[in-house]
Amino acid sequence: MQGPEYYTQSFNATALGITVEDDDEGGIVVTNIINPALLSTISLGDKVVAINGASLPELGISGHQQLARALKQIPARPLKLGLRRSAESMRVHGAPTSGTKRRRDDGEAGANRRARVDTVDDEQDPSKK
Repeated sequence: MQGPEYYTQSFNATALGITVEDDDEGGIVVTNIINPALLSTISLGDKVVAINGASLPELGISGHQQLARALKQIPARPLKLGLRRSAESMRVHGAPTSGTKRRRDDGEAGANRRARVDTVDDEQDPSKK
């Protein structure tokens, strides 16, 4: 894969079914995929870069806690997250067995770095405008 790939994922439910953390580069990355239906589209390590077409910096969001608060304030569904996949993203194939959750563990799984988010191409990427 050459360069980062931008894509959007629509969510109809209030609980999005993913967990995110702040990464060391100032981004917000997917670290856990709770909803098995998302395993075919979202990869561990994908970065959240936009909400409903607006980039996170435009919305004043720079961390996972701000993202979680912003998503709770958007009651309308479907909600669209813009994500960017890079060579570092870890592709997860197939549904997990019953009760199993896919998770990226980089050794720093402190609660202050993790937030459960409950509440395609480069030209479409709002973070590049």
